[in-house]
Amino acid sequence: MSADGALLRAVRRLAPEAVPVRIVAFNKSESANWGVPWHQDRVIAVAGRAEVAGYRNWTRKSGTWHCEPPLSALDDMLFVRVHLDDTDGSNGAMQIAVGSHAGGIVLSATAEQVANTYPVETCDAKRGDVLILKMLTLHASSPARVQSGRRVLRIDFASRDLPAPLSWNGFRNRPWTGRARET
Repeated sequence: MSADGALLRAVRRLAPEAVPVRIVAFNKSESANWGVPWHQDRVIAVAGRAEVAGYRNWTRKSGTWHCEPPLSALDDMLFVRVHLDDTDGSNGAMQIAVGSHAGGIVLSATAEQVANTYPVETCDAKRGDVLILKMLTLHASSPARVQSGRRVLRIDFASRDLPAPLSWNGFRNRPWTGRARET
């Protein structure tokens, strides 16, 4: 992901100070076929656990600390999906509740009910397509009904450093520029 790449240019049109802070690969296949109920992604990956006001719900996944930051941090974040395969409703394409990010934090117990108050779209995509969403967008997916893969790279972008002593996992804060850099 070079500084002059098309993906980064697209992200920067929406969030000029945004930098990548996490990447996750998904591979929905015949042997790993799951559905995900309506939810918001509200956790971030951090380099280590530290008690900082507003950062809560700490958990350790695959050796990495994760927590839920305050609403103000989530409001400034985007997630990008880079589709490595064609995807549609038959192979578990993501559904989004359009505009739901503006509703703030939604409890998991009411996510489906809240999602149904917004227009719902299935995010059909061709290989190479990119989808950019606000972090708090309610989304869901169904298990695939066909035996075709659905691989996606998800990249989280943030426009601000984390408060000391927290830092993004794999990135160090650069307070003099407001940007993160890889470590």
